[in-house]
Amino acid sequence: KKRPLCFANNALNTDTTTATTMSVGVIRYQVPNGKFPEHIDHCNDNSWVYLLSLGCSANFVVKGRSSSSLLPQSEIQQFRFKSGDVLVFDPSSDAAIVHGVASINGDDFPLLDCPEEFQQFRFGVQCRVKM
Repeated sequence: KKRPLCFANNALNTDTTTATTMSVGVIRYQVPNGKFPEHIDHCNDNSWVYLLSLGCSANFVVKGRSSSSLLPQSEIQQFRFKSGDVLVFDPSSDAAIVHGVASINGDDFPLLDCPEEFQQFRFGVQCRVKM
């Protein structure tokens, strides 16, 4: 049986008897100097973070725990977070996902009838969903 998707009081869920809270925020980064310092969220409420990139791409950095008990952190990874890409991660202190924006690229904005703002900015849309 399919369950409806319900929106109520900032809640998104597929079960009409329990609520799943969701918060959404947007950060606008200017080309080319937009940055966000590397950090760990320390959000210990059984939530997940969904990051959506829109407009110009970001040079995004991420570092998580290593799968080896001998190494507490993996190597830092940098990648081009392009418009339309989504990154999902556990924001808890235990997961210790270090992440941030190093810079914004102005040479690869979406070309198909995009708003002018998408040519000058990167919009980082963050959805935090508490299960």
